[in-house]
Amino acid sequence: MLGRMPESGREARLWKIWMKQLWKRLSQLEENSSPAEDDDADS
Repeated sequence: MLGRMPESGREARLWKIWMKQLWKRLSQLEENSSPAEDDDADS
């Protein structure tokens, strides 16, 4: 599934949402690279 870009509208929307969440996750990991603040589950 990850090897191709979805064509249908619903799939494409889900794909964009998934990519956006992944990108936000990665950027947060780069910002908060200190191990002391790695536990962010309660926020």
